[in-house]
Amino acid sequence: SAMLANFNYHCPHCQTQLNKGSQIEFLVGYKDHQKTPLLLSKEPGVYGYRSKHNLVIENGDKVDFYCHSCEEPLQSLKRPGLVEIQIWTDDAPYLDLFFSATCGERLTYVEME
Repeated sequence: SAMLANFNYHCPHCQTQLNKGSQIEFLVGYKDHQKTPLLLSKEPGVYGYRSKHNLVIENGDKVDFYCHSCEEPLQSLKRPGLVEIQIWTDDAPYLDLFFSATCGERLTYVEME
C-alpha cells in the first residue's frame, strides 16, 4: 500500500535507518555462524529473506538479530522471543514493530507508543 512506502525502519539503539529500498538489512547470528548480513522484505506480510551467504535457516530455528550499524542485539525486552525495531513515519510518532525471531513463525505486529 502507498501508506507503507513512507515508513522507514530504525534501530532503537542508534537510530540508524535499517531499510534500503524495499528491504531491511540486519546482521544475524545463527547457531555457530559469525554475524552475517541478512535482508528481509520491508513489506509486512511478505516473508522470506536473502542472505549473501548460503545461510539456510530451518523453520523453528531461533535467529539472533542485530543492528547492521551498531551491532546491538534487537531482541525485545518488552516482548521476549520477539525482535523489536522502530518504524518512523512522516506524520506519526514512532511505532514499535515486533516480529518473531523464530524462522517460520509469521508473527508481526505494530504497537503505538
